[in-house]
Amino acid sequence: MKILKLTLLFFPILFQAQIKKVKVGDYYQGGIVFHITNDSLTQHGLIVSINDIAKETTWSNVTMELVNENLNYEKDGEKSTQEIINQKNHTNSAAYLCSKYKHNGFSGWYLPSLNEFVLLFNNKDIIEHSLKKNKGELLDNKLYWTSNEYMYGFAWVFPYYFSSKQSYEVDKVNLYPVRAVKKF
Repeated sequence: MKILKLTLLFFPILFQAQIKKVKVGDYYQGGIVFHITNDSLTQHGLIVSINDIAKETTWSNVTMELVNENLNYEKDGEKSTQEIINQKNHTNSAAYLCSKYKHNGFSGWYLPSLNEFVLLFNNKDIIEHSLKKNKGELLDNKLYWTSNEYMYGFAWVFPYYFSSKQSYEVDKVNLYPVRAVKKF
């Protein structure tokens, strides 16, 4: 009985020691880790694709309808991506391109929210270094689509080159690049 109690007591410690811990800037699951959160036994986080998914695309072919009135406050790009794809008459979008992306067998990618782009930008130097090291495409000097709408006909882009983290609302038919993210 004592052995069983000791085993149960130390099992979480032994199990945790065998889990690979990643850090910001690591290549992991097909991209670069840019944000990490930990709970008692597991590590979670966000990964950015090593290349742009599209050089130029519109936000969505559906431009004059709001996807969801609360989408402009959404902090979770994964949920927003599904809402964009589920629009009536939807045939193509930046969100759709992200959802279909696969890299080295890894799927589950989506169009990042403004909040997720800010998290990415917070580690800009580390991410850029890791992208170079892993032969990825740098994020600098571009405006990127986010999964957030502004109002009818407009969505938010994130300027990865500014230090102010200020975003801009632009017409959904404009052409901007797309970078995907995923959770782990």
